[in-house]
Formats: sequence, structure tokens, C-alpha cells
Amino acid sequence: MDGAKKSDQPQRNLHLQAKRSQDAGYPAPLGEAFCLPALSGVVFPQKKNYLSILLYIMKATLTVLFVYFSGLAFAQQSSDNQTVKTIPKHPNVTDTNGLRQGWWTIELDNDTRRPLSPEKIVFYRILEFKDDVPFGPTKDYYKNGVLYQEFTALSMKPYGPRGYSVKIDYTQPYKVYWEDGSENLIAPNRIQCDQYLSQGKYELALPFAQKALTATEKRLGKKNWRYAYFLTNMGTIHQNLGSYTVAEPYLMEAMKITDAINDKGLDYVKSPIDLAYLYFLMGNYSKAEQLYRESLSRAEKLEGKESPLYAASVNNMALLYDHAGDYKKGAASYREAASIQERLIGKDKLGSNAAYATNITNLAFALTEQGRLAEGERYYLQGLAIKENVFGKQSSHYALILSHLASLYLCKGDFAKAESLNKEALGIVQASGKNRVDQTAYQMRLVYTYIAKKDYEAAEPYALQAKDGYMRQVEEFFPSLSEFEKEAYYDKIRFFFRDFNAFCLLRKDQNPAILGELYNNQLATKALLLNSASKWKQRIRSSGDKKLFALYSDWESNHGVLARLSKQDGTDNQRKIDSLMQITNVQEKELSKRSESFATISEKKRSTWQDVKNKLKPNEVAIEMIRVNTLGTAYLITDSSDVRLPRYPIYTYTDTVYYAALLLTASTPTPELVLLKNGKELENKYAKLYSNSIKSQTNDNESYSQFWKPINDRLGKLFRKTKEPIRVYFSPDGVYSQININTLLNPITKKYVLDEAKISLVTNTKDLLVAQKEETYNNLAYLFGFPDYGVSVEDRNALVQKERDAQPVYYALTMTRGENSLSELPGTKKEVENIAEMMTASGWTPEILTGDKALEETLKDCFKPRVLHIATHGYFQPNSTTKQNPLLRSGLMLAGAGQTLAGNKDDRSEDGILTAYEAMNLNLDNTDLVVLSACETGLGEVSNGEGVYGLQRAFKVAGARSIIMSLWKVNDETTQELMTSFYDNWLKSGNKREAFEKAQQICKVKYKSPYHWGAFVMVGE
Repeated sequence: MDGAKKSDQPQRNLHLQAKRSQDAGYPAPLGEAFCLPALSGVVFPQKKNYLSILLYIMKATLTVLFVYFSGLAFAQQSSDNQTVKTIPKHPNVTDTNGLRQGWWTIELDNDTRRPLSPEKIVFYRILEFKDDVPFGPTKDYYKNGVLYQEFTALSMKPYGPRGYSVKIDYTQPYKVYWEDGSENLIAPNRIQCDQYLSQGKYELALPFAQKALTATEKRLGKKNWRYAYFLTNMGTIHQNLGSYTVAEPYLMEAMKITDAINDKGLDYVKSPIDLAYLYFLMGNYSKAEQLYRESLSRAEKLEGKESPLYAASVNNMALLYDHAGDYKKGAASYREAASIQERLIGKDKLGSNAAYATNITNLAFALTEQGRLAEGERYYLQGLAIKENVFGKQSSHYALILSHLASLYLCKGDFAKAESLNKEALGIVQASGKNRVDQTAYQMRLVYTYIAKKDYEAAEPYALQAKDGYMRQVEEFFPSLSEFEKEAYYDKIRFFFRDFNAFCLLRKDQNPAILGELYNNQLATKALLLNSASKWKQRIRSSGDKKLFALYSDWESNHGVLARLSKQDGTDNQRKIDSLMQITNVQEKELSKRSESFATISEKKRSTWQDVKNKLKPNEVAIEMIRVNTLGTAYLITDSSDVRLPRYPIYTYTDTVYYAALLLTASTPTPELVLLKNGKELENKYAKLYSNSIKSQTNDNESYSQFWKPINDRLGKLFRKTKEPIRVYFSPDGVYSQININTLLNPITKKYVLDEAKISLVTNTKDLLVAQKEETYNNLAYLFGFPDYGVSVEDRNALVQKERDAQPVYYALTMTRGENSLSELPGTKKEVENIAEMMTASGWTPEILTGDKALEETLKDCFKPRVLHIATHGYFQPNSTTKQNPLLRSGLMLAGAGQTLAGNKDDRSEDGILTAYEAMNLNLDNTDLVVLSACETGLGEVSNGEGVYGLQRAFKVAGARSIIMSLWKVNDETTQELMTSFYDNWLKSGNKREAFEKAQQICKVKYKSPYHWGAFVMVGE
């Protein structure tokens, strides 16, 4: 099966229980082990978003392994050279009810589990129980009788044949000692670090992890398992902060140290898993698989194939197969893991083992993905019965399996069963708390069920509820997330916003008002990631207001806790949510008072199409262009596990692409729809025709008809009585981000769109709601041009081709090195000097930065200028073989770039190449205009619904209100004339948009082809 019902993928359980992340006692004391029942699952959307969800699964799965093993690891000690002492014995009494009572002595091995033989004893624990609950302090000793640690345990429960699960009360003292009896002062840093890690507060955990690492090296050296433990902590923290290349050397060194230790323990299995997951996130799947296989081999060597550790490693491999789409191998691995569990647990006890239910549910998913629906159904039903037995019918665990079954029945076309089970699952979740995050996911499943039935009326209320739920999550959690975390989070839910758009097109004939919801959805989600939380955090931190930043950090942490609490059950849990929400609301008010920037990002008022309409003048129109994959029957599957071999049509989003143009004027009662149903042709055939016509400077009589005529015809009806060109605020999507509408030639009138309408490009028509006011008191302008590359003109053509083929690396661009050079651009020197002269005459304060002054360092030091003008070479590398951030594949060449390309670079300084990723962190708050007077500065990787990932996005994130950029290679002389004309008009009129349009018109008189005058576009006000 190419995929189960893609619009209703089942949730997945994970194979290990992250008990450590659930308990208040997150740091693992001696003797802590973790049980293996199921985690609650995550939402599986359509197939094409499967990678992002698998990232989440793998992250959660491997985090579980991390906490499971790392907790054990810190208790490991070497038994070498220890003086054996008689271990004090206690009664170890259990009463008639099976409850432990009185004093107990528990012997532990190197991995803090019950030892297999007396010579394996490394520690022993002494504590008192009252009715199975630890009473008073718990003390752990080295085998020689020296106290190792003392703490207060809230619970200590046996797990499996040898392990324990321990919960610590960290409100009570917790001390750790060295073998010589002196207090271990590294431990407090570890404890504080682990507590922050358990809450997901990675930035707060980082300094404590660093302190612990430094202190460990100072006392014990680097060839030590404790040092490896803190290296892993550092790597994991940086990984979660999105700094993969920073995390990699930490994890590699940790694995190297662990491998060199003679006494192999659980860290020997864990270290390759940590590194494998990092490579998985980086997209290096071959390395990830190699390390997972190594971990599997090590698990077998350490404990054999008949062990929970080996079963968990097998399950890891299965998840990797799932990611690769090899569900046959995945199913085989799940079967192997299940068989191990059956033999370890005993078939008579499987009915009460949640871990086994998780495993066979994963197996059911892999079978369903192969089209083996009948077989998958049997395993789902078996897992459901176990979950009911263990957790009851009102638990979220039970609801999760119900939704799995509903998805399967939806694949089989049994809509009645799918609807019934989904409603039952939604009812269970709703009964456990109205604010549960996953309630939205269950509403979503009902939407897909009704869409498949073509009952759009029944689907609509659930669709609106689900959309509202997902937007609430975005509003609540986005401001507290880093850029990396926001992208990861949004990747998990963006599919629904996309499918909501497709649903609106299905529903529009029965209910035309749904087009208003379609417009609202675009306002809320289009270019959503542009508002960078990490950027705001940086600004608050750099404000110098320590109290403000401390308050922000506390607010951010509380929101992280809210996100986790919202996924959990219980009345007491709901009280915690309500209490914490009151606290965060008070914090938000205080933050807004102290910081204008925070007030902006925490604003939760949603904009509507009515708000945009009210901003429009009689001769203006707002157009939201939306790329939509249609919903319908995508393919057929044959159930090979059913002797009847039934065939089922799979209903999900298809490869058919529509472009929906929503038009809004000051007088239209609702948004009007112009639907272009040839989206695939627009993106391929006609996009190539347009590009080739521009480059060859030949007449193009087709592009206008395909890209613009249907929209213009509707505009003609809306503005029949308007004789002057109308103002069009156009928010592009998909292929419309790659063309300049102004350059389309009307074959009937023989005029370009530039002559027939006034096009204003905006990232989102919601931008019209933001008050635009130029800071006329700030007349500072930085003008970069004619950098000293240190290269000759003759080598330019050869270099340009090579820089397109070069491979990028993280945070810095690597291009082909050798005797290549960047050609000088003498026109850029004249360009910036002309602009400076005009600005000076108009009372501005321009600073010319040419030659060896056009440094990357100088550009990064620019602080909120009114204008930033950069005239130099630009580049975009579209064909990277890596899955690298596209912001690292576009940029600008500054002084010294030629030396860098030739291989002459000092790693202690900048390389003269400003990538878009670096540009994103410039401080251009309220900068009126950024002019990228270079080739292809408007290019980038198009992300539907998000715009272009490149320099345009970077400078917008940096704070620029308007950006002028190019869509193709431009002529140096033509560019100089266009820019000079633009500034001349702007400085006289004070209106950037009109000045830019006039400059294009002037240039068009001299240069007839749009290749010359249409290369640049202005995005923004």
C-alpha cells in the first residue's frame, strides 16, 4: 500500500514509556530504571507530511531512550579496587496485600539493576517502606560501605526481572558523594540541568550542563563515563536548540569515550542512538541507519536477544524502516520485537501489558501501510482489548486505539464504523478536559471521515472547530518557541490548514460564506513563520533590561509546561492548567507594559477578511493567491491479507493543483473566487515558457492569458466604472512567487500589466492592517557597493557557474575554490555615489561603503538604518544535494569574498559572504527600505503558504518594511539607471511604491524588454 488513508492517518504509540519526563523526579538516581508501557501517540496527518511526524516520533522515541539510559548511566561506578564490605541485611518484608513494609536492603549492579551474581554487586540501597511507599531518607552506598547518595523517594517500584522505577522529591535535600566521602559538587549542576531538561527548558539547562562538564573534566579527566554523560547532555541540548553542527562533536566524543571504557554498560548501547538521531534530524539517513544497527548489535552483545533492551532496539529499526517507506521490513521488525516480549512476559500475561499493546499497534500500522487491512485490523483489536484492560474505556490510551481503528475502517470505506469510533474517541478526550491539545486532532479525524462520505455539511462544524483549535495552539505556544522549534511544531500541523483550504473549495457551492473562512485561514497562516520568536527573544535580551528578560524567560517556561499539561488527563491536571494560565496572563500584561516588541508578538487578536475590507479604498483590491491540492480518490489498494482480495479507493489529497484567487474590495459582500484549475501546467509548462521568454527577450503572448487574464476579467467586472488603474495588493503563493506580474503582456491591448494596474506585492494582505509610517526623523542610510573582491573580470563567467554547483555547509557557504574570481561591478560604485549625492541634497546622512570598506562585519554592525542599499553580486543555489536550510543557499558577496572562493580565509573572521541565514539576524527594526541591487536576490526555495525562503525572507525577518530585489540576473548599467531614478523620485515624492513604479516606467521607455525593467520587484508597503 502506498499509504493508508492519508487524510486520516492513525496515531502512533511509542515503544518506551518516558516515565522520567512525566515524574517530578526527573534526574535519575541510583537504581532508577524505566518501564516500557506505551506513550500516548501523536497525530499522523497525510502521507506527504509523514516525514515531519516521523521526526516527532523519532525524537520522542529516542528521547525516551536517552532518559532511560542516561538516568542509569550516572549511577554507574566501577567496582575495581573497592574493598568488599559485608552488606547489611534487612527483612525485606511484604505483607499479605503484597505491600512492602519496614526496612529493606536492595543490591544493585553497575547499571543499577539487581545483579545477576554476587560478584556483580557494585552498590546497595537501604530504605524504609510504609504500605509500599518509601518513608524517610533513602541512602545508597558503594560496595565498600561509603555513602554514595541520599535523597527522599516518593516511590520506588520494581520493573521487569531486574529494574526499578524511582520518583524523587526534589523539594528535599539530595546529596551525592565521592568514594573518598567528600561531597560531589558536580551533582547539583546535574540535577538542576536534568530538571530543566525534563521541562524542555533547554536554554536554561545549558549553563548547568556546561558547568558540570567543566567540573567533571577538572576532577576526573576526559576518559571517564561521567564526562561522556555530560558531553551527551551538551549535545542533546544543542540538538534541541536546532544547532546540529554544534551538537555533533559533543555526541561523537561521548561515543568515543564510551566505546573506550572496558566495563561496557547501557551507555554502550545508548551512545550510537544519540548520534543516530542527530543524523536523522540532519537528513543523513544512511549514517543514522548504520548507527542504529550498531546499537542493535551492542544490545545483543550486552544482554542477548531475549531482553527488553534488544526488543526496544529492534523497534527503533522498525521506525527507521517506516520512515523510509519500507513497511514490509518495519512489520518484520515489529513482529520480532513482539515475539521477544511474548517470550519474556508470557502469553498468559500479555492481556495486561501495555508495552505489548503498543508494539502490536505499531505492527498494525505497518501492515495497514502495506494494504494488509484485515491483518492490521486484528492487531488493532487485540491492542484495543489490552488498553481497555489496563487503562479502562475512558482513558486516552483507549481513545487512541479507537482512532487507529477508525482510520482503518475509513480506508475500507466503512464510514459508519469510522464515524462511530471517531465520535466515541472524541467524547473520551472531551470528557477529560476542554483544553486538551489533542482534542483538535480527534475533531480533525471526524472532518476527514465526513469529507470521504461527501457529507460536507456535517464536516463543516468540526472543520471550523479544528481550525480554531490549531490556531489557539499557535497563538499560545509560538511566542515562546525558538525559530527551530516553531518550524518543527508547525510542520506537524500545517497539513490541516492546507486541507482546510481544499475543504472550503468542496463546500463553497453549498455554502458560499465558507470562502470568508478560507480567506481568514490565509490571513492567519500565510507566512506564519516569518514572525520569529527567537528574534524577539534576542531583542528582549539585548535590551539590557535584566528584569525584563528574567520575566520573559519565566513566561516562556510556563508556556512550555502548559503545552505538556494540555496533553495529559485528570481533574487535578486541569486545575494546574487553569492556575498556570492565570499566572501567564499576568506575566503577559507586565511584559507588554515593559516591552513594545513583546506586546506585538503576544497579540492574539485574529484578523479577518472584514478587517482587510475596511482598510480598502474604492479603487483598491486585495488578492490572496492560494495554492491548493484537491481532495479526492488518489489511488486504489488491494487487501492482500484478505482471501477475497478486496480493492479499496483511498480518498485523500491528490496531485491535482488549483490556484484560488480570493478578491476583496471595499464593496464586495464576501470574498470573490477566481479558480485556476490548471495549477500543474502553470508550475511547469507555463512557468518555463515565461522564464525562457524573459531570458531570450522574446515576445510572450501566452503567459498573460494563463497567469493573469482570469483574474483581470473578474477585476473588470468589479471595477466597471473605474477608469484609472486600480491598486492591487497581491499576496502570491506557489508559482506566483516566481514571476513578476507587471511583466505580463496583454496580447489584446499590447500593454503590460504595469500599464494597466498598480501591483503592490505583500507577503500577506493582513499587512494592510499594520499602520505604515516612515520614520522621517531617521535619515541614516548605509550604501554598500563595489566591494573589493580581489578578482579579475576575465574569470567572472567561469566562477558564476561554479558557485551555482557548489555544496553548502551549515552556517557558511562553501564554493568551489581555486583560481576563480568575482568580476568587479564598476556600475555599483557609480550607483551608490549617485544615491548618496541625492540623499545629501535632501538632508539625509548617507554613508558610502565601497572597496575594502564594504565588509561583512560592517554590514552586521548596521543598527536600524532607514535605508540599507547593497549593490553587489548575489547568488542562489537551487540544486543542493543536501536537505540543507535554503537560507544557507542564497546570499550576497562582500569585500574579501573572492579570497574566500580562492581558498584564502581566516576562520577567525567573517568570510565576506553574507548568507540569508546570517542576514536574518541583522537588526533592521523599522528600517523603511532594503534594496538588494544584485542578481537573483528575490530567488529562493518556494514553500507553499510560507513564501520564498531566501534573502527576501531573511531581510523581512530582520525587520525591513519594504524590500526591493531581483528575480533574474540583471545588467549592471540598467540596474544603476533604475536605482538612480527610483531614489530621485522617492526623495522628491516621499512615496516609495509610486517612485518605484515610475522608475520602471522610465526604464521601460529606454529598454523595451521586461528583462531590463522587470527584473526588480518591491515587496512590502
